[in-house]
Amino acid sequence: MKTYSLYKLVFVGTFLALMFSVFAQNLPVESFEKKLLITSNAFLLDVRTAVEFGGGHLPKATNIDFK
Repeated sequence: MKTYSLYKLVFVGTFLALMFSVFAQNLPVESFEKKLLITSNAFLLDVRTAVEFGGGHLPKATNIDFK
């Protein structure tokens, strides 16, 4: 039963990844920053290290060092 659940989880994860990749956009930093500033409920999570974040980041960015 655990094997079946694992396969099901992998299938659903793969399906969701493929579905969301259809909506992904590549934006230049300037365009992204402009869109971020005009979107009132936007939340930007920056998962770089604190040193990288300290080297420069977009306004309103919140840093969580994810290693």
